[in-house]
Amino acid sequence: MTDTLDVTPIYGWGWVLDEATSIPEVPAPFTILAASSGERIWEGVVTTPGHPFEGHQVLLSKRHVEWDGNVNVKVREVLSGRVLASGFALVAE
Repeated sequence: MTDTLDVTPIYGWGWVLDEATSIPEVPAPFTILAASSGERIWEGVVTTPGHPFEGHQVLLSKRHVEWDGNVNVKVREVLSGRVLASGFALVAE
């Protein structure tokens, strides 16, 4: 089943770019078209026009045992699979 999810990045411990560079800025909210691959785990593609992550793959997984909308986020380059960014977000289902 495919879902459209609204993802709102939050600070948490900060966002990391290129698997090494921590950044103070939290990315702007974005939407993904995703398929669920388990309980509160989604893989999909960013569909928000003009967003820096547009067209890239995203993996979301729940952060806490009890579901509260908080997820871990990994953004990967489509062709290479290289992690472009990672951090935390809230998901509205």
